[in-house]
Amino acid sequence: MLNKILNWLCRSKMDNCEKKVEELEKDAKYYQERIDALSAIIARSIEIPDIKNFLENRNLVRPYDIITNMNIICADLDYYKLYFTPWKEVLSTIDEKFKKVHPYIPEVWDCDDFALFFAGIVAYCSKMAGLNKQLAFAICWSSTHAFNLFIDENNDIWIYEPQNNNIIGLLGKVPEPYVVKMVWFMS
Repeated sequence: MLNKILNWLCRSKMDNCEKKVEELEKDAKYYQERIDALSAIIARSIEIPDIKNFLENRNLVRPYDIITNMNIICADLDYYKLYFTPWKEVLSTIDEKFKKVHPYIPEVWDCDDFALFFAGIVAYCSKMAGLNKQLAFAICWSSTHAFNLFIDENNDIWIYEPQNNNIIGLLGKVPEPYVVKMVWFMS
């Protein structure tokens, strides 16, 4: 009789364990699907655009030599400037890759985050393109906003709004909130 009771208890425990294993396997499958989906999203969000085709006719520029009337920090002495049209193509390529997976979120992913992110991506694109210097692309701050600027082949300094991929106008000739107080060229 004791053997029957022990067998029944063991079978009952085994059945419970098998049910738990089935539940855990379902959970594991669900979590693996979620991990795969999130991994795909992350992979898409960090896909670095290839900018090699836009880099012909680049020349060196020293931002300190042409931006003289405001606070400026340059981590390096020289940067590559591009022609205006290749700049538009580079920035549009980056914009296309990242905006789909990184939408604006007030106070969390807003103007300063976009400006820093775009500057970092332009720097990384420079590295991945095999350049020995970064492109002349900076982060800017006004009294109320953060955005970017770039230098073209004529040493014109253009204000770029990374949140909507718009070139606003020339430095010093744009309205608020694009009146620059501070410029930072990363390294």
